[in-house]
Amino acid sequence: MNVDFFLKTDQRRFTPWTVCFALLYALLTFLACKSHEPWMDEVQPWIAAQSSSWSYLIFEHPHWDAHPVLWHLILKIVSFLFSENGLPIAALLMGWLFAAIVIFYSGIPLFFRIGFLFSYFFFYQYPIVARSYVLYPILFWLLFNHWEKREAKPYVFALILSLIASVSVHGMILIPALIAVECIESLKKKEGLFNNWKKWIPYAISGVVVLFWMTCLWPSYQPISKFHTWSQGIEKLKSFLTIFFAQPILSVIAFAISSYLMIKKEIFLLFIIPITLWILFFFAVYYAPWHEGIIYSWWALCVMKSLDAVYSWSRISKKIVFLLFILIFAVQLKWSFSAWSKEMRSPYSGSKALAEEIFKNHWENESFQGFGDRTSTMNYYFKRNLFENAWKPEKRYYSWNHEKDLVAPQGGIVQGTPQFIITSQYCSDTPAIEYQGYEWIGRFDGTIFWKDTVIEGDIYDLYRRVEAQK
Repeated sequence: MNVDFFLKTDQRRFTPWTVCFALLYALLTFLACKSHEPWMDEVQPWIAAQSSSWSYLIFEHPHWDAHPVLWHLILKIVSFLFSENGLPIAALLMGWLFAAIVIFYSGIPLFFRIGFLFSYFFFYQYPIVARSYVLYPILFWLLFNHWEKREAKPYVFALILSLIASVSVHGMILIPALIAVECIESLKKKEGLFNNWKKWIPYAISGVVVLFWMTCLWPSYQPISKFHTWSQGIEKLKSFLTIFFAQPILSVIAFAISSYLMIKKEIFLLFIIPITLWILFFFAVYYAPWHEGIIYSWWALCVMKSLDAVYSWSRISKKIVFLLFILIFAVQLKWSFSAWSKEMRSPYSGSKALAEEIFKNHWENESFQGFGDRTSTMNYYFKRNLFENAWKPEKRYYSWNHEKDLVAPQGGIVQGTPQFIITSQYCSDTPAIEYQGYEWIGRFDGTIFWKDTVIEGDIYDLYRRVEAQK
């Protein structure tokens, strides 16, 4: 087999193949997005953006969210244009924009364009599951596209870095990582660190942005573990090593071979230093499975930038690289198809079915208490805060700073006499809680998909006060 055909660059943009695959991507993601039911981590930024002032979002909300709020600010703008369904529209448009960049403007071989375009994170986890991380692929593309021009256009590069730092803590970590790259490169070239002061303009500006967000984040009131133990950190890294394959050893091999690509292209430092700092953060402080997508996005952009180094390699080396990416893309396509098909068949969150039950019975104006932070997801479907036990009733989103806000009562004894109670569960096997004076009406199940499996449930139990029926 002549692998040169698959590794050949193609600068053509609009061809029958690229247009066909772009339309297929748009259609499939649109169908999944239309079917998708958002869960708490998607809903909270949306209803916070809808319900809050600009000043609150910028200066106050980061304390409770533990991240900068560029995504919230974008959603606030979108909420003025699409007040009902702006959340899925925003994520889908960001996904489509990155897809258009890859398929029409990357210039990499068509095989890699399609492989990356339909890989799990770029096809499903970002455009369908609407979270702030959908911004990273676009911003990383801009960063790599301006890397060689960063000294000629320092203020443009500063803007890109500042936007990256405003997405999440992971973007803030990237700034010192790139500064380390610059320092090491200067030492390798035996240049003085400050011979070219223009080089440091972007980092000075983005550093100010990082310091600003740090003042907004600190103190952080989100109740997450501050540091992992060694055993916890190792377990997190084991989970992370399933980023390419279910078998960690294969993911290590994939990292090693693709790293050789970047060494040949002389961008290995640009690849490995950010990856290392992110992994240290995952190991020591905080890691969730969907953070793998940040690593995957950075890796994918580094691969795209390095591919032309393969063309001068020996035939056997080309075949090894080609085989590696066949395996990676095969697994990614499997995960994408599995998540997409589950999305089309099953509810991602049980909140929509519960909201429909409330609307069907005209209960929306009754009194509710919610137990469990995820119950606030219900407010996505209502114009007001559904729960009378919320910390600030006028706000429709959950506030991490109030430990008693939407927390289940002790012994099943409910304060006050709400007509209805909603509780959230993570597992369908968990039995319904008994509340004194209330009967259980039903359970509304959802399943949060992850790759080709289910990571946890998104389940809601509805109760009605017995006296309310008399």
